[in-house]
Amino acid sequence: MATIIHEIMTAHERRPALTIAIASILVLIFILQSSLITINDFSFYGAEALAKPWSLITSSFLHADFYHLFFNLIALFWFGCLLELATKVDRKRILFVFILAAFTGGVTTFLVGGRGIGASDAIFGLAGILVVIGFEFLPAVVPIIVLNFVVNLAEIPVLIIHMSGFLTGVLLSIYFKKRGVKGFI
Repeated sequence: MATIIHEIMTAHERRPALTIAIASILVLIFILQSSLITINDFSFYGAEALAKPWSLITSSFLHADFYHLFFNLIALFWFGCLLELATKVDRKRILFVFILAAFTGGVTTFLVGGRGIGASDAIFGLAGILVVIGFEFLPAVVPIIVLNFVVNLAEIPVLIIHMSGFLTGVLLSIYFKKRGVKGFI
């Protein structure tokens, strides 16, 4: 009996619960934004962020259309599942990096004068963790970054915003690693 309980508990620990939760929130907000909420209340354009400081984070949970959400969900599941299933990084640390990368992306969007919308900045923060954890994750991260670069080549501010999220993940991971923070690697 103890063995069965241990197997159930171990299987539960290996599920990408945080990734599924974030994806569910993104989908729910997309449905709500399609019917109930006004996108302008939670996103910003340039200096509007000063009047709506919450939008520096909330804008990362909004998406322009179904395809924008769909491709962000693919990247979220790719990086999120890798982090939750193939590393020992604590879910609280993953969530912390996700939210801080979203905020950093919002600040970067404000600085480059763009429109703040989409979870790409936060998702690239997760890719940043993987790069710091080890070289074995580079084959999983580099193609997505290259694809992002190619797709957004004409939109340099978008690339800068995505890379700000990535750098947030890298820098926080280096900090956590050097400090020997529990629940990280």
